[in-house]
Amino acid sequence: MRFEFYSEKLAAVPKLSVDGTVPNSIHFSHWSGNLTPPEVKADTSTEIALNLASSPNREELTQGIDLVTNNHFDTDGVLSVWTVLNGERALSLRDKLIGAAEVGDFSEFPNDEAIKASIVIQGTEQANFHEDEGSPLACHL
Repeated sequence: MRFEFYSEKLAAVPKLSVDGTVPNSIHFSHWSGNLTPPEVKADTSTEIALNLASSPNREELTQGIDLVTNNHFDTDGVLSVWTVLNGERALSLRDKLIGAAEVGDFSEFPNDEAIKASIVIQGTEQANFHEDEGSPLACHL
C-alpha cells in the first residue's frame, strides 16, 4: 500500500479514502455522508482502520486497492492512514491510537499519553504551518 495526499489529480483514480470522503473511493471514515462498510464502522477513523486491519475480510473490503488518501491534516487522519498502511502491525497499539485520535477529533482526554501523542502529531492549530512552528509532520505534506 502507498499513501498520497488527496488532490484533484486523484479524482478519477480508485482509492481508499481514510478520515475523509473523496470521489471514486472506498470510505474508511467517520465523516458525515461516509459509505464506510458497516462491519468496520466506529467513532473515529483510526478505530475504523484498526477494525479493517483485524478484519478477516480485509482484502474484500479494500477490493485490492493499494492507494490510500486523506484530504486534510489532523491526528485522526494521520493515525488512520498509518494504521491502514501498517495493518496488523498497528493492532498492538489499538488503545493508544484510539485515545490519541479521540483527543484530536473530539477533545476527549482519555489519558496523558493520548494528549501528548496528539500534540506531537498535530502541533498548534495554525492555518499555515511553517518548518519552525506547528506540527513537524504537517510541513512535509
